[in-house]
Amino acid sequence: MTFDLFALRVRKLSHALRVPRFRHALRLGVLAAVEQASGLRHLKPDLVLDVGANRGQFALLARHLWPRARIASFEPLPGAGAICRSVMAGDEAFTLFEVAVASTTGTSGMNVTSEDDSSSLLPLGQEHQRLYGSKVSARIEVRTGRIVEFIAPSSCPKSCLMKIDTQGFELEVLKGSEELLPSISHIYAELSFVELYAGQPLASEVISYLHTKGYGLTGVFNVAVEGVGRPVQADMLFVRRVDA
Repeated sequence: MTFDLFALRVRKLSHALRVPRFRHALRLGVLAAVEQASGLRHLKPDLVLDVGANRGQFALLARHLWPRARIASFEPLPGAGAICRSVMAGDEAFTLFEVAVASTTGTSGMNVTSEDDSSSLLPLGQEHQRLYGSKVSARIEVRTGRIVEFIAPSSCPKSCLMKIDTQGFELEVLKGSEELLPSISHIYAELSFVELYAGQPLASEVISYLHTKGYGLTGVFNVAVEGVGRPVQADMLFVRRVDA
């Protein structure tokens, strides 16, 4: 796993050096999520909902792929959110909401890891610690809310992409987005095959839930494996069925 992560970072850095916007972000310590481009470049969303924005890695890629799209990012960690704002500074079609998308409105404890892109509202699992060496460095209270409090269904265009990278909290994000799901054409989510966070729903459960909501799985990308082939997690693309 460690070698795979190192090789990925080398490829991302090589790509980032060729794009001016990405090079600017590097000065802030942010690498654009270029590894996700292959599964998404064929889409043409007018609105991107970036749930779990962290430091703006995906927002950077989204702006590169879709220059005219509106981007609404959601990130509850103050430090990561501040960097995200700096990375996307001057982009008038970008908005950051400092909130964790959830199925309820209020506050909740966030487990902050030393590498803050592994932070989660769920407790860090033993498998995550074993595979990635992650440790919880702090626990802070963050705001939670349903996505409809920030994005009205009537404001969603025909082509809308929701990206979810919330460290085991994906199903709660979806349940907090049910009013909006009929307006979302594509969902791109990082899902796990093993329990990396205590109590997290695994990929099969999220796939089943999305099937009941009218979505079909259309692509699997960036599969992380352990050892000779045990799948750990992957990015998955879902499309809303025309009969839904």
